[in-house]
Amino acid sequence: MAKKECPRVGDRIVLKINGDLLKNTLLGMVEDFGYGSGWKHNGVVLTGEQTQEFMVVEVGYQPNLAAVQRAIEAKYGVKPEDHRGQWMQAYRAEYEANGTNPVGIADASWVHPLGDAYFPFVSLFGLPFFYWTVLDLLEFWLWLVPAPAPGK
Repeated sequence: MAKKECPRVGDRIVLKINGDLLKNTLLGMVEDFGYGSGWKHNGVVLTGEQTQEFMVVEVGYQPNLAAVQRAIEAKYGVKPEDHRGQWMQAYRAEYEANGTNPVGIADASWVHPLGDAYFPFVSLFGLPFFYWTVLDLLEFWLWLVPAPAPGK
């Protein structure tokens, strides 16, 4: 099945995931993204089949992921604890990269073997990675955030 064109800022998209499939598990993502052993996860786990609506947003330059999370909460009302990085697997399976923007989920739940926190993203070329949460995030980053219910 061909992937859909990368969504634009402001688009709402619906994603489906089976959190029980190995590649969609927290540590299965580490392996699927090409990283070695020793990673840990300290966040909420998606299990079973789930469907959720997301918005594609931008928040401009931010000095780190905590600032991104604050900007998303201020602008869209999505709290940091509401982000679930496992959805990146569903996004990767469904959408093409646009060659311009990395797309991330502001979930700093993945812990590198050296103890640093990371979040999942898909590069502008469609490759999956984890990004260190303390690094700058330039204005061209896009973010998947859970969409609020209509009317909120």
